[in-house]
Amino acid sequence: DDPAGVDEPCMVEGWPTSGIDDCDLGLLCLSVNPETLEGECMQYCQGTPGHWYCSDPGRQCVEDSEGAIVVCLPTCDPITQDCGDGMACYPTYQDIWTCWPHGSPELGAYGDPCNFVNSCDPGLVCLDSQSAPPGLPCSDATTWCCLEVCALSLGDAQCPGFAEGEVCVPWYEVGTA
Repeated sequence: DDPAGVDEPCMVEGWPTSGIDDCDLGLLCLSVNPETLEGECMQYCQGTPGHWYCSDPGRQCVEDSEGAIVVCLPTCDPITQDCGDGMACYPTYQDIWTCWPHGSPELGAYGDPCNFVNSCDPGLVCLDSQSAPPGLPCSDATTWCCLEVCALSLGDAQCPGFAEGEVCVPWYEVGTA
């Protein structure tokens, strides 16, 4: 009778991914806490496959890995981590940074192995292990690593592995950010 709107708290029924929620039509309850079944309503993208868009310019269409769910997520700043509770700023579609639910409460610290874009704690990004300094739990060549996002303007000393030769490098090629 009183559906939740975009960015408003929502509830799902049964289990976190049941698809039954109290969001308004055209919205989906995301970032659902598996214990409380509470989340936040996000709008589905408009358009067609390959031509998705969001009516809000502060949001970006993001697809799940199978392309089954396409939602408008808020864009964000990976340095300031300006996402809401339970969310973090991750690189997604076309290297645009958007707020995603943080997906791994057990792992995700600096140097931990990771498998998905949202596996790392806020302020960290899942990168190829070849980017990691030696000695981290994830530094073997068979895995990906949670490594820190850095601000080029602050220099290399901000990097946790600076003593082992870790440096801050640009995410985007010059002129493409």
